[in-house]
Amino acid sequence: MRTYLVLGPLEVRRDSITLDLGPPKQRAVLAALLLARGSVVSVDRLVDMVWGPEPPHAAITSLQAYISNLRRVLRGDTGDPSPIERVAPGYRLVLADDHLDLIDVDELAAQVRAAAEDGRWTDVLTATEQAIGLWRGPMLPELADEKWVAVQTAGLAETRIGIIEARVAALLATADTSAALREISALRTQDRLRDRGVWLQMVALHQAGRSTEALEAYAAHVAVLDEELGIDPGTPLRELQSAILRHDPAVASWPRAPGSPVSAAIGSADTSRGTDAVRAAEGRSPAVAAHDPTGPCDPLVGRTAEREALAELFTDERRQGFRVLGLSGPPGIGKTRLAQEAVRLARCDGDTVIWVRCPDVEACPAWWPMRQLCRDLGADPDELLAIPAGADADTARFTVYERMQALLADATAGTPVTIVVDDVQWADSMSLGLLTYMTAALRDRPLCVIVTMREQTTRADLSRLRENIIRSGGRVFDLGELDRCEVHSLAGTIASLEADEVDELFARTGGNPLFVSEYARLPADRRGEAVPSAVRAVLDRRLAALDPTVREVLGVAAVIGDEIDATLLAAVTGRDLDLVADCLDEAADERIVVTPAGRQSTVFAHALLREEAMSSVRDLRRCRIHLRAARVVTQIGGHDAIARRATHLLAALPLAETADVLAACQAAAQEATGRWDSDSAAYWLQAALDTYESMPIAEQDSGERDDLLVAMLDAHTRAGRAQVVIDTVTARMSEAIALGAARSVGRLAAVLLRAGGGWPWIPPTGEVGALREVLVEASRCARGDPASAARVLAALAVCHCYHPDPAICAGHLRGARDLAASLDHTEARSDVRAEVRADVLLAELIAYSGVADHAERNIAVAQLLSTSEHSSAAVDAVIADSVATMATMTLGDIDTTERHLRRGIVGSEQMRLPILRAQLRWMEAALAVWRGEFGRAADHFRTAIAVHQQTQLYVAGSGALAMMAMATQHGLFDDIVDQVLGTWGGDRMQWVRQTMAARPGDAVVAVLTAGVAVAAGVDGDQRLAAEIVDRWRGADGPMMWTSLAHAVILADIVVDLGLLERAREFIDYLEPFRHCIATVGQVGCLGPVALALADLYALCADGDRARAALADARALSDRGGSEPGLLRCRLAEQRHRLAQRPSGSGDLPHHRDHLSDPWRDVELADIEVRARRIGLIAVADAAHALRG
Repeated sequence: MRTYLVLGPLEVRRDSITLDLGPPKQRAVLAALLLARGSVVSVDRLVDMVWGPEPPHAAITSLQAYISNLRRVLRGDTGDPSPIERVAPGYRLVLADDHLDLIDVDELAAQVRAAAEDGRWTDVLTATEQAIGLWRGPMLPELADEKWVAVQTAGLAETRIGIIEARVAALLATADTSAALREISALRTQDRLRDRGVWLQMVALHQAGRSTEALEAYAAHVAVLDEELGIDPGTPLRELQSAILRHDPAVASWPRAPGSPVSAAIGSADTSRGTDAVRAAEGRSPAVAAHDPTGPCDPLVGRTAEREALAELFTDERRQGFRVLGLSGPPGIGKTRLAQEAVRLARCDGDTVIWVRCPDVEACPAWWPMRQLCRDLGADPDELLAIPAGADADTARFTVYERMQALLADATAGTPVTIVVDDVQWADSMSLGLLTYMTAALRDRPLCVIVTMREQTTRADLSRLRENIIRSGGRVFDLGELDRCEVHSLAGTIASLEADEVDELFARTGGNPLFVSEYARLPADRRGEAVPSAVRAVLDRRLAALDPTVREVLGVAAVIGDEIDATLLAAVTGRDLDLVADCLDEAADERIVVTPAGRQSTVFAHALLREEAMSSVRDLRRCRIHLRAARVVTQIGGHDAIARRATHLLAALPLAETADVLAACQAAAQEATGRWDSDSAAYWLQAALDTYESMPIAEQDSGERDDLLVAMLDAHTRAGRAQVVIDTVTARMSEAIALGAARSVGRLAAVLLRAGGGWPWIPPTGEVGALREVLVEASRCARGDPASAARVLAALAVCHCYHPDPAICAGHLRGARDLAASLDHTEARSDVRAEVRADVLLAELIAYSGVADHAERNIAVAQLLSTSEHSSAAVDAVIADSVATMATMTLGDIDTTERHLRRGIVGSEQMRLPILRAQLRWMEAALAVWRGEFGRAADHFRTAIAVHQQTQLYVAGSGALAMMAMATQHGLFDDIVDQVLGTWGGDRMQWVRQTMAARPGDAVVAVLTAGVAVAAGVDGDQRLAAEIVDRWRGADGPMMWTSLAHAVILADIVVDLGLLERAREFIDYLEPFRHCIATVGQVGCLGPVALALADLYALCADGDRARAALADARALSDRGGSEPGLLRCRLAEQRHRLAQRPSGSGDLPHHRDHLSDPWRDVELADIEVRARRIGLIAVADAAHALRG
């Protein structure tokens, strides 16, 4: 093998021996052929390159001599063909298995780009080190003056710089800022005018804590550009300077901050791109596939309404938009057949058709059905579905969603596309999430999606898909059985049956189309035989017609799984691969198994056939088959080998060794956790726990069992399944109480504390089912164990945080603190004491999370918890930061809020804590609203709502509250608000009335309806306004995370409607929070409380106090950087001045600020312009109205 080297002096090595390449012109000929990279170089071109524009007469003869010499040198003594070939009109050098460092660099550069896009930073470092190591100096220095070399050198220099820049990004991603600074400093000496080098240097300096130097580097670069070129730096560099100045957290975490504005500047190493990543990865237009699932279709009878709905999907008016239809029903009812009819209609209209089948297998790997969709769309699933490294679970998931959305947008750009997803009930949760997302995200694309699903599923994500189909304007048909006439028609299209045979067929099949068709296919001489069970008999007769060997092979295949891998099947059965292939061919002839077009795997024609084939295999033999399959899968390997091995070992019980099954399930859980598939991780840990608990009681250890149980609950917590955690803890704690297992009770209570991230895990209504009673019983069970008792009381405190009597929650917390303190006087281990103290601190934080009158105490508790050394310290520190963001923002300390937010985001992403990351997303949006960045806030809200819905966080109204808060600040409703509320531009006040009537005692609903009423305009309905206010006055209970915002909203209603008699009560309530911001937990922000107080005092004609409150509100807005707050304060000031009238009592000594009307008009005009610029519509309209 030869190695050609051009990145430095020209050199060729064969088996590590350097070859003599001859005189300079001969070397130039070889260099020219190598730079062509295997392409043909014409004789004329070679002569021009070697001798220039005036070659000698003997140039061609000399060229032929040089070629002959090079062939001999490169061929050596082996007698092998020379790599230099004569191809008209010149020559080419065939590389074959040889290496050319120029091509190696290109391949490594591609690897660097791919690894950077996927966030595989360790791979980036490895590839860049290899690529940089290929340079031995300037390229071909002996030919550097030749133009044809200079062109290549310039392009290669850009490649090298790009590789080094990607290496800098990888060093920053791995927190090696010093090495990154060394690399970028060296690079800047080569091209000091390059914006990108300065960009990276600024990011590295900022991450090293040298932000001042970063800004100085920017200033110096601006000066050099101006002096030497007379130009300004590019937009990315200017945006980076702004981001550093405002301490944007995306800069501190780059390049591990997907989707941030700063990340968008990464160029070829960006990990957060959607459309661009897909297009770059594929480098081609999608080659969309179209195929049927199983070949010829059975006749379609009946289904009149469904067929009309299908036809409507493909009318000219609807073909250019997004359409979706769900088909639901039991196995064999005809869902797939109707989907085939949709395919026929789509093809008649010229649509591209793609059929995706979801396999019926346990613990299906993430994105499995979507991999087929990617392939059929011409994309590489390994690239498109790759999870960006370093991203939290929700960001990673939505990155993939955006890539798929971009891929579908490309696919539908020229031709409408119809996608059928068959048996969606078997899809993994991530694929279902993507389908649900698609129903809302692709409204403007010429795309039709048909999904078929089994009925009576208990999967929440499948129910969510159904709801989204309907919400997006689609329909879901629940298919029923055929009637007697339709059975007659269907059977008659397959075989000739007498009337009595049809009656018997209808009675035995119940009108299930599949069963009718299967029965009708039986030979005529066997149709009259007694059939004890219609389904079993029909399927058994079809299988009985096969050769015994074929049936045996199919039985083993059915046990192994839905998809049939001939190699695996041969190894498990111990039969020759050719024999297994022959058996599958015979089964295919009888349509027992099918190979869908465009796919290599063979599958059973439908699940019932697989079940019937498997029924011939006895239970113990099934176990042995699974044992053999587990061994073979381990030998074969593959990306899903760990999960497949665990599946087979689990099915091999009780023959499999319990220890092997446990280890396999735990390994599968670990592997699933590594790819952020927490649902699968929880599944495998549940399987491990079930396996452990199947052991004899005498062989079980309560500590090991609790370890598995807690690990499983942690996985559910990571996946956002808070309700699953609550339900499981309730059941398991009841069992532990019955056994008197105080330590288990305590551990479960500790798990419960962290189930909701930084929020209480119970709804504001306080409804937690049996959990509260179970915790009360647990407190009695744990009396003899102070550590467990403290944890249970801590959980009870959170359970009572919304109780009308605040003393109950406080009492439980006090008891928990006393028990934790008492551990210092016992023999409890120091680590146990630390754990319990941390749990009690955490309970106090969560119980009063977002509560305004506990804000200062929450900051102190968060500090104590963050500095406590215990096993959950890292997670608890993120929770502490999350709760602290609410407390510090309520107190008006925006800078500290942002510090807690940045730290919490970094921690939640590093430890992959999706619930906390979702909560912190809400806070990002609330801060954006405070600053008046409504576009950015809307983007955050869209993501936060979607992420929130993917979890089981208890507050179903969080998205609506957030939208309400933004609408009150923004001053208008938009499609986001209407989508969340479900009003869609209808009578929003009617929505308020209906919601108040339906849920009179719900605190979240109370603040939501009040906010919607204010934003929608309650002025015209005095009676409703009075009812909203009076409900608040009559409410009883502790202050909660919505209370302060609720009072501020109602104060606006009181002021707007001039309800003077109610104003004093609101002043008394709000005055203690005069210097605070009215927050709605982490989901919203309503501005300074003092602004509401100023309006209330103005209503009461107390001008001095109104001006003082307004000054406080203005100071808070100015200090916290709230442009909406400042504009609202300026507007209030003008409104108050216009409203002031001499009272005659001397209460208002300053009747007017003697500004002339023109000056007031100038002020109001400025307010209007600034308000409209940032989208503060209500303020702008009010300022315009005041001008007259």
